[in-house]
Amino acid sequence: FSDRNLRRYLPGSPALTLARDGYFAAHSKLPQKRNDYSGLRPLELVVFDDVRTDWLVSVPGVKKPCEFWLLVAMDAASRCIIDWVSLVAAPGEDGEREQLLEEHMQLLVGALLQKYGIPKNYQMTLKVENAKATLRAGARDALAVLAGGQVAVEYTRMVNRALPSGYNERHGTPWDVKGILERTFCSFHDHAARLPGQTGARYDLKPAELEAQIKEHAALMKEAEDLPANVVEQLRSSFLTQAEAIDAVAAVFSKLNNRHKHSLQGFDQVQVWRFPEDHGWRPLDELRRYPANEVRRAIFDTRMESPMERLEKLLREQPKPEDVPAEALLSFMARTIKKVRHPAPYTIAWTEAGVE
Repeated sequence: FSDRNLRRYLPGSPALTLARDGYFAAHSKLPQKRNDYSGLRPLELVVFDDVRTDWLVSVPGVKKPCEFWLLVAMDAASRCIIDWVSLVAAPGEDGEREQLLEEHMQLLVGALLQKYGIPKNYQMTLKVENAKATLRAGARDALAVLAGGQVAVEYTRMVNRALPSGYNERHGTPWDVKGILERTFCSFHDHAARLPGQTGARYDLKPAELEAQIKEHAALMKEAEDLPANVVEQLRSSFLTQAEAIDAVAAVFSKLNNRHKHSLQGFDQVQVWRFPEDHGWRPLDELRRYPANEVRRAIFDTRMESPMERLEKLLREQPKPEDVPAEALLSFMARTIKKVRHPAPYTIAWTEAGVE
């Protein structure tokens, strides 16, 4: 038996990596599962995930700047961010920082149903994490009754196992459907990288001036302890206020929803036009109302449709969704409203104009 023949009976590189280092290390060596979203209908699959921004925000009365968290909902068919909830991780009365919880997920789901309704001809599936910001059995069952069985809740999978090396591997599977939203978060961080108060993606990548900015902010808040609340709200430091952070997030998500330079699966190319003196491109349908002599002046171009354009197009192709009665939504969210201890730190922050 030569060494070469013996090596033929050993497991392959993917199997060895899987056993020694876990699923995440071996993922790139294994056959890839590609999800096809091109045949999905609007709101047929809505993906939820939370993300911490790479910058801190200033909160009146709190000496240290706080983390800013988002709970985001994406329509998988169009890869469009359809709504989100923000939360400032400010310390509560017990000293513990606020966290995204089930109550925030229920508020977000309730807002989505109020805004978009429920599809008539197919089931709406909500893909949520099996963590704190989720829909537990009680809320899931209440939602099923509210929607007459037209809304289903599924949970992302988790890997939780001990490797032979002793390392406990515990993560969400990277090949799960919420990867489309996590990739959008990467673009979100890139577009928001110039906002003040950046922390860096990791502790070892934090800006050199961050510690000095935090100390300066703490000193400013200490001096402002005896000032009236309306005066404190007008103070400015190196960090965004909550309102400024919400506006910044809305601007970034709007930019991502209306982007055309992408290679997203299943998107169509659209023809656009403009007159030489125009600053922006217009849809081709608008050209029909101009006389022939004006049409000859038009400049044409072809580009990819944006996520927002695709969502609007897909919604037009389907029957009008069924509205959810306000009384039913109130009943679904009543327990959540009672649980909210600090309404101020979070808000349902944004809705995209132009979608009926």
